[in-house]
Amino acid sequence: DPVVSPDGRRIAFTRTIVDDVQDVYVVPSNGGEARRVTSDSTRVTGLAWMPDGKELLVASHRGGRSGLWRVPVRGGTPAWVTTASEGTSLHHPSFDRRGRRLAYAQHAGQMNIWKMSHPTDYERLSTTRLVSSTQRDADPSIAPDGERIAFASQRSGYPEIWIADADGMAPTQLTSFEGPLTHSPQWSPDGEQVAFVSRPHGSADVFVVASDGGPPQRLTSSPAEDLAPRWSHDGSAIYFTSSRTGDWETWRISLEGDSLTQITEGGGLAAQEHPDGSALYFVRPDTTGVWAMSLADATFPFSVDPARND
Repeated sequence: DPVVSPDGRRIAFTRTIVDDVQDVYVVPSNGGEARRVTSDSTRVTGLAWMPDGKELLVASHRGGRSGLWRVPVRGGTPAWVTTASEGTSLHHPSFDRRGRRLAYAQHAGQMNIWKMSHPTDYERLSTTRLVSSTQRDADPSIAPDGERIAFASQRSGYPEIWIADADGMAPTQLTSFEGPLTHSPQWSPDGEQVAFVSRPHGSADVFVVASDGGPPQRLTSSPAEDLAPRWSHDGSAIYFTSSRTGDWETWRISLEGDSLTQITEGGGLAAQEHPDGSALYFVRPDTTGVWAMSLADATFPFSVDPARND
């Protein structure tokens, strides 16, 4: 989303770290080092320069909901302009040539959680809407006993982790970060805890919270992105994907946080342990397919052979 300043000397643009995690930067039009303007680590849906060139108008999910903000280019506190109506988001702000009028797009969309059944190969899929609201409901995770669902929702006005009964009834808010992007819940094998990802400190970290509520425990603490938590088969550790080496690799951390191990070297994402703990399955950033490694007598980091073009 590059936009040129009124005097033509600078270009503002958004930089994406991972999906829905963006910030605004400004770079000289003739090249040079880009300077970071925002540190919100949230979704940005459009930019426009204010007519005086001292501020940017940013369409952002800053604070958890979509809105327009005036952001000083040289630093300072953003000023709120307007917030999107419930269930909508604001995109692509643009001023007229005199800077007297503003146009923007308002997008209405809804994401719900559905249950899909396919009893036999000869019957059509049947679908039932399970969890819905006027806000985004996503990332469903079914408890081991099948009695509850954990999911990410913005129904409170902020992205948080929620739990509901298996039929979608009795939704209960589990976290209260009130702003940062929070997502990817995963049940522990005993159903007593939920791991998830949030970024209250800017970068993504892995947290754990009791399934009946309470203060979350922060497991990882790194300026890198720690994503996609998956429990070990015995619930004693959590696998996660991290960019802390400069590449996307799989790591494992004990539930007490006192043991951190790099598992793959050469690329590994979204690792999932076999139910009996004998193997680890993962995907890779450099090729398609599902990969597996034996955990019996394995030494870490486990070297992943380069992918072949064929």
